[in-house]
Amino acid sequence: MVKSCKYSCKNWIFFSLVATTLIMQCAIHFKPLDVPEGLAIFESVKSIFSLLPRLAIASLIAYLISQFHDVLVI
Repeated sequence: MVKSCKYSCKNWIFFSLVATTLIMQCAIHFKPLDVPEGLAIFESVKSIFSLLPRLAIASLIAYLISQFHDVLVI
């Protein structure tokens, strides 16, 4: 049971990272109403989540490097 949880948890983390990236990229393409407060909040959210694809790719690359390093060393 521990072994299957170990692998399924990694799959869920990968899936949630990709799903969150895709959903937030779709969300920042919607245009808000012309309310000044809404535009300010939208620009803040857009600036935060526009970095998400780069962070997701970097974390996946780091994960793959650590997995290959683990396999090669041990």
